Amino acid sequence: MQKNQVQNHPIPTFYYAISRMLERASFYGFRALVILYMIGETLKMESSEALEIYGLLVGSLLFSQIVGAVLGDLLIGNKKAMIVGAVIQAIGSFIVCIPSSIGLYVGLFLVVLGSGFYTPNVTSNFGKLYLNKTKLLDAGFTLFYLAINIGSFLGILGIGYLADHFDYQIGFIASGILMLLSIIPILISKEFMPTE
Repeated sequence: MQKNQVQNHPIPTFYYAISRMLERASFYGFRALVILYMIGETLKMESSEALEIYGLLVGSLLFSQIVGAVLGDLLIGNKKAMIVGAVIQAIGSFIVCIPSSIGLYVGLFLVVLGSGFYTPNVTSNFGKLYLNKTKLLDAGFTLFYLAINIGSFLGILGIGYLADHFDYQIGFIASGILMLLSIIPILISKEFMPTE
């Protein structure tokens, strides 16, 4: 196996990795709180009902990502889909702060919808960065998934800490803010247009 010594990754690689890290911190921090929030003092759901809702949340993510990928590739473009998805997911996190079942259901729906737009389109756009540098594709995705894992770890710790020491609403607000911050690297990076 030949080792590729010179790794000149495109600059947008790091922007996309930072964006994905912030998005995963937001999403996994949100997921860490949502079950505890449902069975806690605010909504007082039964554990079985909360687990059913959580199962629907996780299960519906796959379907939403298929829909988001198709719409992003065929209708609105990957970059617009990422931005729209991030905003929708942030709004969902903020709406979950409303202490009612309606706020919970609407917020969870928006988080799933936003994640469906954001996730497949950021991966698609990231892969396009390496159309002319296929030897670096593995290394690029290694950086990308390293950022994902760091974001997931820090999101669970940070947002969990905020919710534990302050309130669940503070944790959900922090999740929404992280999601909005994930848009900044996407806006900074240039739209990649592959050469034919």
